[in-house]
Amino acid sequence: MIRKIALITSIVLVWFSNRIGGEFMRIYYIPSRVKTYTPVTINDIEKRAFYRFEVPADLQLSIKLISILEQENYGDFNDKMVRIKIQREDKNYYIDSKGNVKGPIKISKGNMENIEKIINEMIVKYKIKKIKR
Repeated sequence: MIRKIALITSIVLVWFSNRIGGEFMRIYYIPSRVKTYTPVTINDIEKRAFYRFEVPADLQLSIKLISILEQENYGDFNDKMVRIKIQREDKNYYIDSKGNVKGPIKISKGNMENIEKIINEMIVKYKIKKIKR
C-alpha cells in the first residue's frame, strides 16, 4: 500500500512539475533555536534536518524566500552551525543559525526570523511532518 501511495505521489509530482515548468525548491530545515550537541555542516544537513520537503519554486512563499536571499549579507557564515539548505535548480544555499549564507546569493544579517517564518508557513500550509528519529 505504501509503495502504491509513493508511486502515485511521484506520478502527481512529475505531472505537476511538467505543468509549471518543472522547477522545484527543496528545503532541509533545523530551527535556528535548536541547540545541537555536534556541529551540523553542509555535508550532513540533509540527513540531520528535522524537515525535508519540496515546493514549486513559483509559489508566492518560495518567491518571498528567494527575495530575502537576494539581500546583502554583513555576517560571516559558520560552517558548523548550518540550519537550512535550499536547493533550487543547480544552486545550493546554506544558511547558518545567525542567518548568514554560503552560496551564490547572500542575505542581510538578522533575516533569519523572516526566513524561518516563511519556512514554517510552508510546513503548516503543506502539512509537512517532522522527521522521526
